[in-house]
Amino acid sequence: MIEVDTNGDRKPDDSWGILARVGTFTCAYPASSSSRLAFRACISTKPGDKCTSAAYRTSWW
Repeated sequence: MIEVDTNGDRKPDDSWGILARVGTFTCAYPASSSSRLAFRACISTKPGDKCTSAAYRTSWW
């Protein structure tokens, strides 16, 4: 799953999940130099899960 923060508060404003397969990629927000736009990725075990466990997610980047 990929989560996106669009307003700088580091809380997800949008997210989407994909099935991980070799060669899989996600749609993306345009790159930006603004510190308000950030992303993080996580592994979830069920569709609809949120990135709640720090053990299974990256930091915001």
